Amino acid sequence: MKWCDFVSWIPIFVVAFASLVVSQVVFPDDPPPPPPQPVPVPQPGGGGNCLGPDGRQGNCIFLRQCPEFIDLLAKDAPSAIRTLRQAVCGNARGLPLVCCPLHRAFPGPATPRPQPPPQPQPQPPPQPPPPQPAPSTQPPPPPPTPPPPPPPAPATLLSPPECGFSNATHFRIVGGVEAELGAWPWLGALGYRTDVGLDFLCGGALITNRHVLTASHCVIDRSDLEVVRLGDHDISKTDEAQHHDYPVSRVIQHPQYNKKSFDNDIAVLELASPVPFTRRVHPICLPNDPGIRNRDLTGSSPFVAGWGTVQFNGRTSDVLREVQVPVEDQEKCRGIYTPFKNVQITPQKLCAGKGGKDACQGDSGGPLMQPEDGGRTWYAVGVVSFGHRCAEPGFPGVYTRVSEYMPWIQETISS
Repeated sequence: MKWCDFVSWIPIFVVAFASLVVSQVVFPDDPPPPPPQPVPVPQPGGGGNCLGPDGRQGNCIFLRQCPEFIDLLAKDAPSAIRTLRQAVCGNARGLPLVCCPLHRAFPGPATPRPQPPPQPQPQPPPQPPPPQPAPSTQPPPPPPTPPPPPPPAPATLLSPPECGFSNATHFRIVGGVEAELGAWPWLGALGYRTDVGLDFLCGGALITNRHVLTASHCVIDRSDLEVVRLGDHDISKTDEAQHHDYPVSRVIQHPQYNKKSFDNDIAVLELASPVPFTRRVHPICLPNDPGIRNRDLTGSSPFVAGWGTVQFNGRTSDVLREVQVPVEDQEKCRGIYTPFKNVQITPQKLCAGKGGKDACQGDSGGPLMQPEDGGRTWYAVGVVSFGHRCAEPGFPGVYTRVSEYMPWIQETISS
């Protein structure tokens, strides 16, 4: 606290202190008050002879005129109020007067203790110096160089049952709803640094203990990407989800990504530290098995989840939401997007969703999740890429088809 602030505060304390004196507040640890003593009525701002609580002579003046008691208040000692009450010597203008010591008490110098005279100690007989080797003309050998730390073991894609286990208790939903707590344990929120904290603008999926799969359009020309948040449910508060933020150490976007056509809209994030797997945080499987990789998904209804908006240009959701989207026929989707000259629905893309069921802004980069084995194992078959508005009737969302990029993903996480 600055001195000017402290001085301006003194009158407030004086009024409060006066009320204590007038009302005779008794604290549990206070001794019984002494019988009232007659005190001379001093002139405000003047002085009168008085004895302080410690027996020193002083002047009966306003509290704000007494430096010693001001210092006492500044130390915030528990006995300050008691000492001030014992120092009250009168009042004027409705304010208490205190017996301010004429001389401030300072600790005196410590009296030196007499030291015994030093006693002579017997000295051992002198020893001849050890023989010294002849000086060498060779420079000393350099210290040994410590071996470099071993590089981290290359990450590998996991196979069931080490991946793809979901805590979801349902396999079919109608419309977008709030997800169950811990339903999608691989889902991550990409946090971008702002002046006021983190802004979560995209999603991603944990695929190893060090790598997150996302979309290239979420990371291109973005130096402010800072962390991936895993294990969260409501990103606006701390809840029982017990999330953890993992710093991003490296961003690997597909070298042939085209931001106009959204071709090759896929990227991998490398985390600065490995992620310990728990029931609520572990990776999703990728379609590495040929039987899964070559499957025609037309007519199936995978899931997509994220913290994106619930309508076009609306506000993002604080809680994790999910929706089930039907996969559209590839040729039909290609015809739907024909009017968009920069966009081509290539075999590296797939389409899913219909009016009222779609990914939206903020869901970008998140996984399109397909259940297998009766819902016991989940695979990331797509990455949210783009669409025409959100859940626009007649326009399905477009996803990057993960199975077409398995060689690139494996090479990326192994490098």
